[in-house]
Amino acid sequence: TRNLPWHKPKEPETIASSQLWLWLREQISQQLHVPTEQITSQSHLVKDFGMDSLESIELVMALEEAFGFEIPDEDVEKLTTVHEVLTYLERRTAKSSTPP
Repeated sequence: TRNLPWHKPKEPETIASSQLWLWLREQISQQLHVPTEQITSQSHLVKDFGMDSLESIELVMALEEAFGFEIPDEDVEKLTTVHEVLTYLERRTAKSSTPP
């Protein structure tokens, strides 16, 4: 596929990924006060949504509480896009088929 200006990045395809995607998008929407329809997998949390350090901490705490594991600071620093957060959660939850 060509990367055309109107071509949207592919969103997750598997059922588990799409459930996680929908759940994550809702969490980001609530934490950052952004309409869900504005959130894509390629959205940058700081550049696109203006996430500050407090909002970052609140989002990470919500993810940690929901998934029951700690996200180390060095990992948090690497999670700059929605896709990176989604991929990280998929890796950490291994083959879990249902989001919290």
